[in-house]
Amino acid sequence: MKNDALIYALNDVDESFILSAETRKPRRTGRRIGVIALAAALAALLTLGTAMAVSEEVREAVFRLFRVEGTVDVSEVKDRLDQDKVLPPEDRTPDHSRGEFVVMEGLTAEHYRIEDCYLDRNGFFHFLDDRGRITSLVFYPKNGELCQVTDWRQVDITVKGVDVSFKWFAYDGNIFTMDRFTEFHDHENMPPFEAYSLPGIDDTIFIRVYEGNNKDYQEGDPLGLPVVYDINTGEITDLFANKKWEMPEGEEEKYRRDLITFTPDLRYALIDTEPLGNVSGDGLYLADLVSGERYDLRALSGMEKVSGAWLYKSQAVVCWYLSREYKYDLRVLELGSGKLLTEISGLPMVHSERFASHYTYDLEQGFITREEFEEREYSHALGGASDLGVGEKAGLYLIEGARCAAWIDENRDVELYDLLTGQRFRVPGLRIPENMWVNLEANSAGDKLLNYDTILPDDLEPGNRNFRVLDLEAHTCTVVGVEWSGEEETIPDVDFFGGGDKVKIEVSDVDYEDGHGCYSYVYLYDLK
Repeated sequence: MKNDALIYALNDVDESFILSAETRKPRRTGRRIGVIALAAALAALLTLGTAMAVSEEVREAVFRLFRVEGTVDVSEVKDRLDQDKVLPPEDRTPDHSRGEFVVMEGLTAEHYRIEDCYLDRNGFFHFLDDRGRITSLVFYPKNGELCQVTDWRQVDITVKGVDVSFKWFAYDGNIFTMDRFTEFHDHENMPPFEAYSLPGIDDTIFIRVYEGNNKDYQEGDPLGLPVVYDINTGEITDLFANKKWEMPEGEEEKYRRDLITFTPDLRYALIDTEPLGNVSGDGLYLADLVSGERYDLRALSGMEKVSGAWLYKSQAVVCWYLSREYKYDLRVLELGSGKLLTEISGLPMVHSERFASHYTYDLEQGFITREEFEEREYSHALGGASDLGVGEKAGLYLIEGARCAAWIDENRDVELYDLLTGQRFRVPGLRIPENMWVNLEANSAGDKLLNYDTILPDDLEPGNRNFRVLDLEAHTCTVVGVEWSGEEETIPDVDFFGGGDKVKIEVSDVDYEDGHGCYSYVYLYDLK
């Protein structure tokens, strides 16, 4: 049945049946997740922008059915993970970490107690020594087991006259790279290159080198534009070799890797050479890596000023401007054709009522002038901060990299703008509390949003943490409530993990005894 036929068929269904179905919540059974069968059936058929010719009440009831909803009780999980001998702080090592794999209705879960301190990097756990330095110990989660990376692939090549040596490992669409200088803390001999991976690009390692003699390199010297290493073929490709534009002499340091993003097919690159509070759009470019053309985003979008931009997959570039009055203008262009897909003009930026500016105290104490105060406030707003006290209670919230932007109304309910189609749709039940900041985060692909319950220090109520994942292409919402014993006063962290199909909830504790004793409870939920 086609989408519109299914929706219009609802006109012939007694509204009381739909509304009563919506009230039949799934029974909560410990760590199992209840699933509404009708939600799964409809979710497979409906997409963004579908017209609905039914009453508003029924429309909201139908959207509420698009949920996998339930509770995961992790207090039992923690008890199971703690059944083995709990080691004293000085004896904790990654090898003593333990976990379990759980299959639930609608999703799978991996629960871990991870011993020792680590960094979470692109879907891997990179462990630290007792001085806080990274080590050669790298692990990845697999079906309830924490597996150490031992079968590294070594790369020794020459790039633009520079000797490049590093190793890499790939798992579950994520790549981890490490060079010997980082691994062995050889900061006396910093390498004249950088090898790194990017989330969402699962077969490519980017390499940037110092385009000069290896012996001349000094730490901090600018590196050139990246080339790519194909992990399947071992081939090196210079993405920028065909460019018809030249990098201005002496401006190499502006082309840092965190300021160059790529579409997954590596056809386009977005380059920002003015990262600190870009107001006018100077230095914002879209590079076509096939034709070699580079376009100024102001000219490409037809906007007088552009404050920032992002790429959505290989489909579109989003250009936006935030005025001094905290009003947004936004244009979305189709990549390749340059066709205008969506335009938003003059919508206010949203803010969280409870919060004042970061710099109010400095202003009141006379440490900064009113002009400096306003400049800093505006600069932070350009960075996406919603807790400044600027803008309006009802307003727009931009989500870097995402397919949608969020409109927060007077009641703090969330409505999403589909930036590709221009359609707007509500997310029933998703409300941003008045005393909370807006917390909507995109995964690396930009097609899923993560929202979770925020807890302020003076409202601390340990014992639960709900999260919601909105699939912007399937038009579904997954809701999971996580409960534990509530003995800890630590607020758990919630984030996307790796490439963005998993959600990570973490509760950490640290025993500072001789610099040892870190351990964490990590819960991974797979939403594929």
